[in-house]
Amino acid sequence: QEIAAAGREAGVSVRVVIEINSGMARAGVLPKDALALAKAIAALDGIEFAGLMPWEGHAMSHVDFEKRTEVVKRSIALVLDAQEEIEAAGIKVEIVSVGGTGTYLISAGIEGVTEVQAGGGIWGDQMYLDLHANVKPALELITTVTSRPNPTRVIIDAGRKTCDPSNRAPIPIGVDITKIA
Repeated sequence: QEIAAAGREAGVSVRVVIEINSGMARAGVLPKDALALAKAIAALDGIEFAGLMPWEGHAMSHVDFEKRTEVVKRSIALVLDAQEEIEAAGIKVEIVSVGGTGTYLISAGIEGVTEVQAGGGIWGDQMYLDLHANVKPALELITTVTSRPNPTRVIIDAGRKTCDPSNRAPIPIGVDITKIA
């Protein structure tokens, strides 16, 4: 209602999508509640219902590609079922925006999907490389080794804000880390 009021005040109709919780349990309405929300949006001036979007990031926890594929397809099926229900009520669903860099190779091939959200892929970081997301690293850092406490570890002058160890450790270029001696 606040977005619709702002749209009316600006003299425009704001296009919105409904986020669907398709299994990630991060945000969004449950698929069974999407129709009611789409109807509420369609009834307001100043706002226009444009489509649906989930995020099936929970599938990325599955290392096995077949299992990841199964989870992605099951998640997107919930959204496509909601789309069918909304369209049966006479409300057009133009956008079905799904996926992410870790799942786009699966979600992009699903019939009914109109958009894939693979924005993180521009960085080509190690997490996506580990998921075989067909990306290339977009950034290299030049650092200096400041100490070597043992034969298999080097300390560099790049801190947590440069290389966040809670994500993935950086991959040295030109160094076989299994043969550091």
